[in-house]
Amino acid sequence: MGEMADSSTRSESRTCLSKHEQLMQRLYCLLQQLRRERRQAIISQQLSQAQRLCFEQWILKQQRQGRLPQMPRPKTGKACLMQRRILSRVRPPGSCSKAHVKKQGGSGRGGNSQRRQSKLRECSKSEAVLRGGRLGIASWTDRNGSHWHVASVVVENLQIKAGAVQDWKLATLLLDSLRSCQASLASCKATDETLETTLRSALCEAFDHRNIAKAMQRRLRYSVCVPARCWIGGSLKTPNMKDLSLACSFRRQLLEARGPTNTGERIDLATSEDQEAIWRRLSNLYAQACAEAGRDATLALEQLSVERAKRHAQEEARQAVQELRKQRRLALQKKTLEKSMQRKAEADRRRFKALQLRQAKSEARLLRKTLAQEAIAER
Repeated sequence: MGEMADSSTRSESRTCLSKHEQLMQRLYCLLQQLRRERRQAIISQQLSQAQRLCFEQWILKQQRQGRLPQMPRPKTGKACLMQRRILSRVRPPGSCSKAHVKKQGGSGRGGNSQRRQSKLRECSKSEAVLRGGRLGIASWTDRNGSHWHVASVVVENLQIKAGAVQDWKLATLLLDSLRSCQASLASCKATDETLETTLRSALCEAFDHRNIAKAMQRRLRYSVCVPARCWIGGSLKTPNMKDLSLACSFRRQLLEARGPTNTGERIDLATSEDQEAIWRRLSNLYAQACAEAGRDATLALEQLSVERAKRHAQEEARQAVQELRKQRRLALQKKTLEKSMQRKAEADRRRFKALQLRQAKSEARLLRKTLAQEAIAER
């Protein structure tokens, strides 16, 4: 009978212990699903001192034994957003990071890493690809995984682009040809009238010197870049044209309409009316260039109006910020001047008070001396 009682007592203690463990595990998992501030508030406000101590002892015991329960990943709920972020950063021991998986060629979520890697071109350090730059070689990858390269230079507000090629060596050779043409034009200092003939001869000489086919020269495209920062915040670039004479004609007209520039800004614009008049001439010439290049002139004018509105809004915001800064600077200067005047008045007041005190001391000293002399005379 005694053994039966002992066994029943042990089974009851195991049952109570298992219930206690389950309660602690449930409490731990529920608390881990909350934010840190909310979790600390619940522990400090809704648990007694004994309960907190018991809970901390259980956590320490589980950590020593390595049996701390893992946080369950919730399926839905906005309150579990923080837990999802934490779980996405936690990796089990021995697993590899995402960066390591990408280096090893593993596919990321949805195969995005493979697509990104297919777009990257493996090239040596000497093959510097300038993406989105004015000078150099622009490269991209099409849907079939083929790499394409386009060489381009800017000569006297005229951008020259070669045809897209898949051979990197041919692209660098085209770039060298265009740059030699650019250097020859800079050395001879061609005028607007002789620019077309000089450019044609320089291009033919450069392509013939490097044994480049005439077909590549016929694939050259030309566009005009005119600085228009004070209207649209950047350069006004026409579409690509096949005819060099047409591009040179639009270049001359756009530069004449644009007038003299100083780092992209007009230096002779006195009023907003003159600025708007010049912008209308530039817009009309740009629409004509788009029409000659096979683009929709109406759509081009609409896009220019949108860019103009953006620039106007940016200018108004900049002026408002400048005015606010000016007001703050004036207020700070006024406050500083008032403080300096107050300090000066306080210093003058202290000096006057010290002077009065010195005079009073000297008068008192003189009075004591006079009284002492009278006392001596009376004796």
